[in-house]
Amino acid sequence: MGKPQVLVLTTERSEHADHIEEYEEFLTHFDVLVYKVSTFDDLVERLGADFSNVEAVWAAGHSVWSLGGIAKLAPYLPESVKVYCFSWVGYLEEEADALKKRGIKFCNVGDVSSHDVADAALVVVAGSDIDLMHLLLT
Repeated sequence: MGKPQVLVLTTERSEHADHIEEYEEFLTHFDVLVYKVSTFDDLVERLGADFSNVEAVWAAGHSVWSLGGIAKLAPYLPESVKVYCFSWVGYLEEEADALKKRGIKFCNVGDVSSHDVADAALVVVAGSDIDLMHLLLT
């Protein structure tokens, strides 16, 4: 029996984790299929054909959100899907509920953009009249 399949959904605006050190280790355990999402209908068609045996879905950023969200996609996920990971901060309750009804575990990456947000906050503070050293030392 082959390795479990993980479907990575990306867009022009997103990336997947192939650039991080742990990705090579991940590949030793899973067969990773990367699909650049174009339209909802095409994704649904591919889920019923090429991706019908995936056990996990890792959705990067806008890949599903721009097509209507997880709740819209959930009914079309193959029966084999056990885990859905959304690389985004937060989620809508209806999205989690739609996956739960299918028995699919849902997780997101709460700190996916924390470095970017911190960097942006520092730029804003540094460019303002706020005394940064006073804020950091109190």
